[in-house]
Amino acid sequence: MSTFLVVFLGIILLLIFISMFLFWRLNTRKKNQHEQTKSDLIKEFSPLIVAYVGIFITALPYLVPEEKVPVFFPEYEDKISEIDKLKKDNNELKSTIANQTQEQTKLSKKNKVLEEKNYAELTKVSLVVDGLAMEAGNNVVADVNDILYFNEDVLKNFVEQEISYNEEDKTIYIGKKSDQKITKQKISEQYSILYGGENYTSLKDVDEEYHVGGETIADGFIFKEYSWSERIALLNTNNKFTKVEFDVGRIDESTSSLENGKMKIEFNGEKKHQENIRADITSQHYEYDITNVKTLKLSLADSGSSFGFYNIVFTK
Repeated sequence: MSTFLVVFLGIILLLIFISMFLFWRLNTRKKNQHEQTKSDLIKEFSPLIVAYVGIFITALPYLVPEEKVPVFFPEYEDKISEIDKLKKDNNELKSTIANQTQEQTKLSKKNKVLEEKNYAELTKVSLVVDGLAMEAGNNVVADVNDILYFNEDVLKNFVEQEISYNEEDKTIYIGKKSDQKITKQKISEQYSILYGGENYTSLKDVDEEYHVGGETIADGFIFKEYSWSERIALLNTNNKFTKVEFDVGRIDESTSSLENGKMKIEFNGEKKHQENIRADITSQHYEYDITNVKTLKLSLADSGSSFGFYNIVFTK
């Protein structure tokens, strides 16, 4: 029973008490004036009796235990069940509406994603490698927004090596499955390896492009035109690599005459190799074992021409 109901019933009982008291006082005075019969007394008190009975009947469901209410009000239990059922139906309807709204939101998002996706038009094609028709493989080309994508079999026939895709690291590997790891590193991946020297320019952040044999060069450095001083580049390989390879060629932008030079290579401060570099050859490729080498020193002497050392790759 709620506090409000207790207070309300208390007020009703107080009013009943006050009305009975006033009725008794009033009728006492009348009795003194003239004699009243019992029928007159009941007749005057009957309106109050009717009011009290109405109040009692109204408060009865709140005063007696819940299980006894149906005895006094047979339809009470049915009404309560009907109300509970309506509440349940209302809650289920709200839940259904909420689920439908959520599902509609998901479908809207899904449709938006589908609208933004690109779909490919697949075409079965023939493959010719170096003039030879290749019949092996499922050679298919996918056209996505006017960009062509070749499937795995086309690439296999072209490079003549195994090709596999690793979903975990999102990487395509070309070669034997045992080689599915990164074993080589360009100097551009860590230009800090080139940490010092004299009369050299790194290709990391140059304002202009440099060319050798008409092709733009990258991943390396430039020994500019100096005829009177040795040019030096120092690389910190930190015992992490087993091999270094690079290309060397005279820079097309060089304004001096064609002058051959001498390339000297030192490992950890010890002279190991010396090569004659031709200025009249587009480029020359060099490879060296640098196992257990912490400091690699490259230098160029006896030439006023500008040379590029580029495509520098380290093998781990």
